[in-house]
Amino acid sequence: MLLIKLLLAHLITDFMTQTKDFIERKRRSKLWLLLHAAVFIVLSFLLLLDEMSNWKIMIAIAGLGITHYLVDLIKINLKKEGLGSFLIDQAVHVLLILIAYLLLEPVGGYLNILNKTHLLINSPRLLIILSSLLLVTSVGSILIDNIISRFKSRISENKIGIESAGKYIGVVERLLIFTFILTGNLTAVGFIFTAKAIIRFPAAREELHFAEYFLVGTLTSFTYATILSLLTKYLLGYF
Repeated sequence: MLLIKLLLAHLITDFMTQTKDFIERKRRSKLWLLLHAAVFIVLSFLLLLDEMSNWKIMIAIAGLGITHYLVDLIKINLKKEGLGSFLIDQAVHVLLILIAYLLLEPVGGYLNILNKTHLLINSPRLLIILSSLLLVTSVGSILIDNIISRFKSRISENKIGIESAGKYIGVVERLLIFTFILTGNLTAVGFIFTAKAIIRFPAAREELHFAEYFLVGTLTSFTYATILSLLTKYLLGYF
């Protein structure tokens, strides 16, 4: 519960209490950056109010507030924006929270965590799912791109759309199909195909070759994801 509450305080601080205006002010003034770190400290204290008798937790919360301020200050000074910067920033915050939690956890807690981690890593079901996810995403993108590349030269350049967007759309749709089939929601798979067809219909109506290109790519992606998902579900039935 301690770890969950600290993570919750972080999520509320970074995603619920920060407006665009707040972020801009934080970039211009260290006072607003301090206020941001203070919000994390206050939320942590409120969520862990029943633990306030433990001085170690109080010190940990204060320490996390200071490191939250320093991490954000470094990010602002580096002036780096984008997905990579965002993911690194969040990973550092979460890692610091995890370190604080482990420092507060008794020795028995370490052994319990290590034991559960060992069991998780060596779980056949997890290894099957991770392998399937890799096949659905990265391997699937390369395979399908090679299959449909021969048809791309037949359509107008302006019909292809934003570069790499199609690849990401394909990855997301295969992940959704994988999730829906593994959870038994087969009906939802049809909604993905329908939604994609509706969005692409105007372009497909204007050019026959694009319609064929779209169908080849979509049907190949759907068939690949469906077969792989069913195979994964079949293998998981053995464990």
